[in-house]
Amino acid sequence: MDDIIPETLQSVEFGGKTVVDLGCNFGHYTFLAARLGAQKVVGIDINEEIIRGCEMLAAHYGLSNVEFHAADFTKSDLGEIFDVGMMIDFIGRSTVKKFRLQACLAGLERLSRFEMLLTLRPEYDLKGDLGMDLDEFSSGYPLKFIRNRRFNLLDFVRTAFGDTWHMQIECHERCRKYNLKSPVHFIRK
Repeated sequence: MDDIIPETLQSVEFGGKTVVDLGCNFGHYTFLAARLGAQKVVGIDINEEIIRGCEMLAAHYGLSNVEFHAADFTKSDLGEIFDVGMMIDFIGRSTVKKFRLQACLAGLERLSRFEMLLTLRPEYDLKGDLGMDLDEFSSGYPLKFIRNRRFNLLDFVRTAFGDTWHMQIECHERCRKYNLKSPVHFIRK
């Protein structure tokens, strides 16, 4: 069964907004936001070679409202805050296992003025998906997010963003049932 990756983002209003796409890879969602009417979209990836590829694609597509930068958004000040921050198909096992989740979420929140869009699987099996035991997990994350030996990532993210943000789009029942990666949309209260 395939993940529900955000062609569903077409329901989000990008018109006239500034957007940052964190961990943009080759810019698929950067270009999608630009085509959906964003005033300006900045794609950020840590790999300079990927950024060069993105710049070639932007020139090929003739999109003047996109730009790309090589940076580690968890550490770098980009010098700008955007209306919408996106982190699409970025958070996964590796991010969780390397204890980079908090830094990634903090970077997304720091760069987002009004909205945040991200995709994630609702939960991960501690042993099967992450290869971790409770002791290893608890060295980086609170145990309150473990239920039946599963890390509830969706609850972790909701809690990390706190009362400042309202979760507009939740994982659908099908996403929870099959643990599919799906879009989550937060709007600043």
